Amino acid sequence: MNLVNKAAVTYFVDELKINDHFEALKSYLLMSDGMFGQSLSKGIFTLIDSGVDITASPAKLNSALHDAMECSTVNRRLSLQSLGNQVTGDVLNTLVLKYDIDWPSNIIITDNMLFKYNEIFKILVKTKSRLFYVGQNFGFYLVLSIKEEVRLS
Repeated sequence: MNLVNKAAVTYFVDELKINDHFEALKSYLLMSDGMFGQSLSKGIFTLIDSGVDITASPAKLNSALHDAMECSTVNRRLSLQSLGNQVTGDVLNTLVLKYDIDWPSNIIITDNMLFKYNEIFKILVKTKSRLFYVGQNFGFYLVLSIKEEVRLS
């Protein structure tokens, strides 16, 4: 039994490069690749700000993903989808960053595992959203305060 276990582990690690898949999940779904995460987030928020219904615009979502992929050495197994209907204020909850995994690697990296990674991805995107809008508002109010200071001088 030990020999079979060792052979299975060796096959998944050496032949199927399962560790590369885990690294890709960390880099992209957990956004540890900062350039990718920043570019993808900015693309999504720009779409939302421009009034695009991202639940009805998969081509625009994938365009944002493609732009983010150019900023990184991203694995081409990714696709971005918006599942469900857009609810005001909850549009980010509909986003799913899909990672395609082939058999037999999907024995280790299951759909349930990918679902959990996507739940974390949604939390990270929502957090980046808050930071993005705080940064925009800070810049706006900074300009206003400078103009007011100049006016009072």
